[in-house]
Amino acid sequence: MSSDGWLYGLAVTLETAPGAGNFWDFVLLVNGSPSAMTVRISDAATTGAYSGTEIYVRALDKVCIRITPDSGPTACTCSFTTLYTSTTAGTWTLMGGGSDANSQRNTLGCGVVGNTQDYRSSVLLPLAGTVKNFRAKLVSAPGNGYTSTLSVKVNAAAPANAPTVVIANLDTYGSDTVKTASISAGNYINGNAILTAGGTSGILWESADFTPTTAGLFPVAMNIGYNGLLDTVNNMYASPAQWAPSYLATIAEMQQRCGAGTLKSFYVRIHDGQTPGAGQYKFTVYKNSNPTALTVTLAGAVISGNVSSDVAVSDGDLLAIYIEPSGGPTSCRVIWGISMT
Repeated sequence: MSSDGWLYGLAVTLETAPGAGNFWDFVLLVNGSPSAMTVRISDAATTGAYSGTEIYVRALDKVCIRITPDSGPTACTCSFTTLYTSTTAGTWTLMGGGSDANSQRNTLGCGVVGNTQDYRSSVLLPLAGTVKNFRAKLVSAPGNGYTSTLSVKVNAAAPANAPTVVIANLDTYGSDTVKTASISAGNYINGNAILTAGGTSGILWESADFTPTTAGLFPVAMNIGYNGLLDTVNNMYASPAQWAPSYLATIAEMQQRCGAGTLKSFYVRIHDGQTPGAGQYKFTVYKNSNPTALTVTLAGAVISGNVSSDVAVSDGDLLAIYIEPSGGPTSCRVIWGISMT
């Protein structure tokens, strides 16, 4: 976590019910310890929610969801969302966590390596604002005489006042609460890690606060793009992972639950230097398996686009992206983001 605040309202949706006499348990862990925020979905149910006491978390706390089955629930895709309110009004948290030395499943984090390394993951922000309060925590200290230098990039370039954390010697965490990075709608951010030669590499977790320029507007869903073809591995997951133009249109496997409000804008960007070429890709935001007016088409040499349209959503609605290729477009890597009020 990049700032103090409260987590609440864990909500879970299963694609398939566990089956008679079976269940799945979902528990929020804070620094590896179970919290009171727990959801059990059993028998024929496909949804569940926690409505108990808010869980207070602090900057540099590490949070995740632990999923535990009983003896034999039906395997399926699930989606879950928990709400967060910062102690600083109008501030949202961008979180990242590593799962291996080249983690692909996070917003800002990846394994630290022994040279300059841009993170394999990037996230597109669908609204203007400021990234600040950049924090990082390592599983393993760099070692005496060594340092890990971690920074935020905007559109693959280091901004003049890039938020930067230097973790040295036997320390395992650090913070930069002074430097900030300005973001325009449609910018993407990623990180950079430098470990001095000979230091101990390993997994890291990172987070940063994001304050939108327009009060009341915030990012509700952002996918993570990394090395691959139309690969997205966080809030929205496009299937199949290795996309080819010959595949039929597909809806994202992982869907994002959202709170009540209004979707405002949808931004899409091809992220690997490719273009659609002779064909095109059409991206549509779906709400509860139904298309909305938020549709972006990229064709020819066009690599980015956006659309603004008000789409009302209710608490617990499911968002996903429907991807339609036509005309034999070039395989490519794509990132997107959705904003709401």
